[in-house]
Amino acid sequence: MRYHATIKDIPEYTVCAYRTVLPTYATLMDLMPELGKKLTRLYPKLKCAEPEYCFNVYSTLEYQDHDIEVEICAAVTQAFPDKDGITFKKMPAVRALSVLHRGSYSRLNEAYSYAGTWLDKNGYELNGEPRESYIDGIWNKDNEDDWLTEVQLPIS
Repeated sequence: MRYHATIKDIPEYTVCAYRTVLPTYATLMDLMPELGKKLTRLYPKLKCAEPEYCFNVYSTLEYQDHDIEVEICAAVTQAFPDKDGITFKKMPAVRALSVLHRGSYSRLNEAYSYAGTWLDKNGYELNGEPRESYIDGIWNKDNEDDWLTEVQLPIS
């Protein structure tokens, strides 16, 4: 896959967040629908910000295929009281290296490899935890080849 790097400013957001440890990345496919049901039940008035910005924050910088620490986040219009593992907080604005990845999540490591090389060649340093923003996926595309994920690496 051919990648392209851009620098972008991501504004501050209020987010609804859920932190967990995934046995494997495949676990996300089961967790996300259940998490959606839980949010609907706990927060019936919860509204996503527009444009939508849903992303995962990974606390480790190296690729792991098991025991993956992740914070699942969605930008929302307002905060509510924390309940049952769901928290609300402000995510600060960041400048990030953005790399778009089209296709299966199992190949996201290719985008990360490209991004790391690009950072080294261009004199930037990682300055925070990596994010993955899911633009197109299983919820709106039938073919994995059409999934679109934005890898975002905070930089300085």
